[in-house]
Amino acid sequence: MLYHFFLNPLRDVTPLEPPVLKPSIPIIGHLIGLFRHHSHYLRILRDKVPSKPIVTLNLGTMKAYAVFDPQLQQYISRNKAAGSDQADAAAVLFGFDKKRVIDVIEGRDGVHAKSSSKQYMDAARAMLSGDSLRQMHERAMVYISGRLKALDKVNQADSLYDWLQDLMSVATSEAFFGEKNPYRQEGLVDDQWNFEGNMEFLALPNTVASIIARSAYHARARIHAALGRYYSAHDEEHGAAEVVRIRAVLLRQLGIADEDFAKHEMTIMHGGTTNTIPAAFWVITNIFLRPQLAEELRVEAQAFCESSLDKETGKPKPNKNKPVVSIPLHRIPYACPLLNSCFRETMRLSSQWFGWRTLTQDLELPSSITESRPYILRKGAQVLMPAGVTHRLPSVWGSNDPDVFNPRRFMNDDENNRKVSKEQKGNYLPWGGGSHLCPGRNFATGEILGLVVALVLGFHVDGLREENVRMRWARIWEAIAKPEPGADGGRVVIRRREGWEDLEWDFVY
Repeated sequence: MLYHFFLNPLRDVTPLEPPVLKPSIPIIGHLIGLFRHHSHYLRILRDKVPSKPIVTLNLGTMKAYAVFDPQLQQYISRNKAAGSDQADAAAVLFGFDKKRVIDVIEGRDGVHAKSSSKQYMDAARAMLSGDSLRQMHERAMVYISGRLKALDKVNQADSLYDWLQDLMSVATSEAFFGEKNPYRQEGLVDDQWNFEGNMEFLALPNTVASIIARSAYHARARIHAALGRYYSAHDEEHGAAEVVRIRAVLLRQLGIADEDFAKHEMTIMHGGTTNTIPAAFWVITNIFLRPQLAEELRVEAQAFCESSLDKETGKPKPNKNKPVVSIPLHRIPYACPLLNSCFRETMRLSSQWFGWRTLTQDLELPSSITESRPYILRKGAQVLMPAGVTHRLPSVWGSNDPDVFNPRRFMNDDENNRKVSKEQKGNYLPWGGGSHLCPGRNFATGEILGLVVALVLGFHVDGLREENVRMRWARIWEAIAKPEPGADGGRVVIRRREGWEDLEWDFVY
């Protein structure tokens, strides 16, 4: 009775709001579904009511709207009423003081201006283009090319995913943190992944988290300590990426102590790896599980790198020292249409971000957007906008294969009069939407495509089998799905192709 009158978030639902979708278990059913099935739960709900573009849910003591229609998702994402509580949640997960950092940045401390938040986000957007992006790519790819050069003719990896995780984690940390990169400290990359793999437990109060997630709790503390030393010594001044340097200057100007904002800045490494690495894994496995596709991509890449290759053999030109294969990183998305289509198709299937927002004011959805009747979304409610639903809608992606990898889905085929439709372009949102568009998307894309071109050209991946590659639906806090336990590619052999045994990779910009 008390719950019904005082705590039930649906007690004041009006006919102007979206229809209520009741859980199978009263009150807590949807919460159980979310924690059990994560992003897949919203796919389950959508399949129950395929004709409904948006529904109202009871999440215990919270009211939420689940938005299944991509046009509605975009409309809401672009509206200022759809705020975000992610920063407050991040304070708990990443273990920093909300009042000393977030409230200061967002001007909620009664001292600083709200414009500080915009400056902080503008610094993150520096990664998108220009010299800043070029320098980050250069540092990352120099590390990757060195690791590829050091590989023997035959190399065994016990887990393809773990091999990629180590390679790309270090490359990304080099790109961000420069000459004094704190992640060179032994074990710190492993600590980052220990933390990332146990985030749901670190959302609990510290005393509880320190007991049930002891290893991850102490891993986070070691990262805090390493970053604290890095920023206290102003080590970011030694070749760190512009985004790292500008943010450090801004945070100091706001009066935030180095040891406080250092804890917050572990979000840089998390943001640069947690989605990029699984995305790279899915691109690579989607290609190398299909030998014919891998061969077609080799032909495409050889034409793309023709200045470095012998025209008759298609192999690296001999050189006084070692053959050098030059890969123009910035041209890959335009010069390799099949590879670009494979990448976009992989992102379509693996990007399952939740788009969780909090409404800061009432929001009207006009009938011109809903294609049915107008709705009013109420201030304070949560909005869930699952990409894992819109990226697999049969009405957009085809009724035969919306859940199947099609390497040519994003290629125009003039011969067969098939083009990427306007609906598909509009419903493709792997990097988020509106003001929450991922600022690191161009860096991640270049890093992944550069590595894939080198692997396709220079290597075979033997022993990769479909039964060892399975995707689990993304967790609530993830954007890109990760492999199921025990389905991370398994043991593989990374073998140099004949004629490509002894060479250097030069990623040019």
